[in-house]
Amino acid sequence: MLLNIVLIFLAALVLSLIVRLVYRNPGPWKSFWAFLAVLFLGMWAFSLWVTPVGPVWHDFARLDTLLLGLLLALLLGAAGEQGTHIHHRTRDFKGELDLVAEAKREHTSMFGVFFWIFVLTLVVLVSVGLIYTLQIM
Repeated sequence: MLLNIVLIFLAALVLSLIVRLVYRNPGPWKSFWAFLAVLFLGMWAFSLWVTPVGPVWHDFARLDTLLLGLLLALLLGAAGEQGTHIHHRTRDFKGELDLVAEAKREHTSMFGVFFWIFVLTLVVLVSVGLIYTLQIM
C-alpha cells in the first residue's frame, strides 16, 4: 500500500513537472504545489475507489490511475492561464483600472473558496477510501 502511494506521488510529480515545464502553465491556481497536491489527491482517491485494471508491476496495477492523472493534469492545465502577456493601452482611465482590480480580487477570493472545497472533498474521499480499504484487510 505504501509503495502504491509513493508511485502515485511520483506519477503526479512527473505529470505536474511536464505541465509546468513544457506548457509553462502552473494550472488555475498559479502554484506548482497546489497543482501537485490536487493531482496527487485526485489520483490517490481514484486508486482507492476504482478496481485496478491493466498490467501488474510490483503489485501495482494502476494503468487506469495513470491515465486519470494525465487527463486531470491536462484538464487543470487547460483551466490555467496560457502565457500571461500584458497588453498596454495608450490610454488608461483610473476608474476603469479600479473596476478591473476589484473584479480580479472577487475572482481570486471566489476561486480560493472553490479550491479549498475541492481539496477538502478529495481529502474526504481519500480518508473514507482508506478506512474502507483497511476494514477489508
